Amino acid sequence: VSAIVVGGLNALLNENKTSIEYECKEGYSRVFVKNIDNDNIQKILDVITTQLYTIEESYPKFIKIIEK
Repeated sequence: VSAIVVGGLNALLNENKTSIEYECKEGYSRVFVKNIDNDNIQKILDVITTQLYTIEESYPKFIKIIEK
């Protein structure tokens, strides 16, 4: 999970550092995207969420995804 989050976050920051707010703590990550109009940012978010939802299906006791 951490590799997905860190890799995805790095990709988002490489795309546009000013539109991304994030917080990462042990066992918790939060990413807030201010401007989702960028197609590359949307694709990166889609990949991150797809990977995390796949893991959530296999390990529901250990991961919970909340989208707002």
